[in-house]
Amino acid sequence: MAVVFFTSSVHAIDAMEEADDTNLWAIPLVDATGKKTNLAEFKDGFILLNFMFTSCHDVCPLQTTLLVQLQKSLSDELKSKVQFVSITLDPEKDTAVKLMDHASQYGVDRRTWSFLTGTPQDIKYITRRFSAISLAKDADLKVHSPRVYLLGKGGHFLLSYRSDPLDVERVESDLVDLGSD
Repeated sequence: MAVVFFTSSVHAIDAMEEADDTNLWAIPLVDATGKKTNLAEFKDGFILLNFMFTSCHDVCPLQTTLLVQLQKSLSDELKSKVQFVSITLDPEKDTAVKLMDHASQYGVDRRTWSFLTGTPQDIKYITRRFSAISLAKDADLKVHSPRVYLLGKGGHFLLSYRSDPLDVERVESDLVDLGSD
């Protein structure tokens, strides 16, 4: 059972019990350096996960900017416990090189932030498991929920934040509270 905190900026998603799906964690992905990886590599600490695409001119740029602000505001101790993971919704255009350029453009600390891509089928599977896109069969991946997901050790769902805009102070406060346990 997932632990869920309710506040005005946090919403529970029943479908997140799906995050325990072992298939989800083993899906092959590629990071911005071209290295093969999967979500299981990030399960040792907290994961702040979002979905984005580099050509977005809507919510993605603000969400990334606020996540960079959050990343920079975390204490060194807390930073060592949190991995930021951004998964592209446009895997056909967002190559590893493009994701690397995107990360550099925003000034992210790539030691604790991974931008990931994969096959269109695998990305669609992941986004549906997080209820990040419409479940319609022909849903456009780029029409997505403006959410950031907080997963705990082992990949268990903890919280989901609306990010239009993201309440950075709230996320940091939750991380501090959860990180002290």
